[in-house]
Amino acid sequence: MRSNLILENNQPRRILHPSGTVELDNGLGSIPVYHYHLTDHLGNVRAVITPGSNNEAILVQANDYYPFGMVHSTAPATNLYLYNGKEAQKEMNGRWYDYGARFYDAQIGRFSTVDPHAEKYLEHTPYNYVFNNPINGIDPDGKDGKLVKDGNNLTVQVTLNYSQESLERYNSSVGEYTQEQLENDFNNYYVAANGEYEIDGQSYNVSFEISFNIVENDNDMPSADSQDGSTNLEFNANKNGAGSHKLNTISLNKSPRGMAGAEDTGGSLSHEIIHALGVTDTKENTSGKLSSWSVNRSLQPSEVSAMLTPGVKYANDNEISKGTILITHSRPNTGRQNPKPLQK
Repeated sequence: MRSNLILENNQPRRILHPSGTVELDNGLGSIPVYHYHLTDHLGNVRAVITPGSNNEAILVQANDYYPFGMVHSTAPATNLYLYNGKEAQKEMNGRWYDYGARFYDAQIGRFSTVDPHAEKYLEHTPYNYVFNNPINGIDPDGKDGKLVKDGNNLTVQVTLNYSQESLERYNSSVGEYTQEQLENDFNNYYVAANGEYEIDGQSYNVSFEISFNIVENDNDMPSADSQDGSTNLEFNANKNGAGSHKLNTISLNKSPRGMAGAEDTGGSLSHEIIHALGVTDTKENTSGKLSSWSVNRSLQPSEVSAMLTPGVKYANDNEISKGTILITHSRPNTGRQNPKPLQK
């Protein structure tokens, strides 16, 4: 199970957090030292600062990079979280970065092993990094992103992680909800919506691809962060109500919309997915929109536009005609996050 606590020689060494690290052992006894990472638009750590005794910012490290990630200059080389915010491997003289699914070699601008989804990108070498365009793109974990743009063709990819243990526990209370039903439900709501839409003033062919990553036990579920191009699904047989979406975790509860069994399970889950893709609730219970509370609902053009406009606008503004862009699937208190390029 992934954790943000780093051990060295079985002793706590540091804690990772979204803004940097907390160093637990710096020769200062039990006093933790907070390091804050200042990053550029691609997540590259350009500077590391720490609070001084009078709360002034003390520069701990400054970094410059060549486009594909080789460090041009760094002073001093204490922090190892550098290019794209990934950890440089000391064993490889800081040349390799840990991207989760694979190691990336910044000296040659290639991954060290084959892309686990290479069959989706047959026109590219399976070792490539961001389609050889590191100025506009990052790869969060060596796998997939969310919105694939190829000219006027847009593909929305949604991967749901869930555990077999959770589903069996849910079915023991609610009723049978099978893998086949899951796939049929998403075909009814999302694949049925494939078609032509006007987004950011242009016409696009939009298609939806829903896939599932099934693990055996609850403890095998991936970490609930918003950078891996997937969303976690929890089956909560002990809760009433339809479902909920928080951060990048969707919960399906015991009594979907007050109906018995799994009668409206697919509609409730499909409703929560549209929130994960950045569309808020429609308060009209008779609107027919997937984001509404109505019984007879489907994915409407206005919802597709709301979902895809930020990513498409980002691509157009940055002249990205072909690539993969993150559609926000965490809904933080501060609102929808900005689109990010996730090109291979």
